[in-house]
Amino acid sequence: MRTTPLGPFWLRLLLVVGLALGLERLIVTDAEELEDLAREAAAAAQAGDRAGLEALLAADFAYAGRGREAALDEAERLWRRYRPARIEADLARIEVEGDHAQALLALTLSGGQAGRLAVQVQVAFVREGGTWRFLKATLESFGR
Repeated sequence: MRTTPLGPFWLRLLLVVGLALGLERLIVTDAEELEDLAREAAAAAQAGDRAGLEALLAADFAYAGRGREAALDEAERLWRRYRPARIEADLARIEVEGDHAQALLALTLSGGQAGRLAVQVQVAFVREGGTWRFLKATLESFGR
């Protein structure tokens, strides 16, 4: 009776499966990068960090028909008015097509003068030089 050495086969199989699972954890999807970008923008906005927020915007960013500088001025004005202690950001309905993407950004501002505000913004993104940036934002809803 002949026996085959199953030990090395199973060992190789486990090694391949383990390697595949490890690589899967290293690969960051576009959706995950966009979610990180939204959280980074929320952190910059929470800190009142205009330069940090500006770094996340495409050069031709537009909000409500206004250019990048006007949009940053509006963000700064809102921050001064509400002074939120916390801003949380969640993306939903993320759609990616090549170097462009869109999603619904839900922001929750709490603390400070904001009390608790819920803001929904339709956002578009563009990938520039391998890095995602906000391209356009359209306010969907704003309220308590």
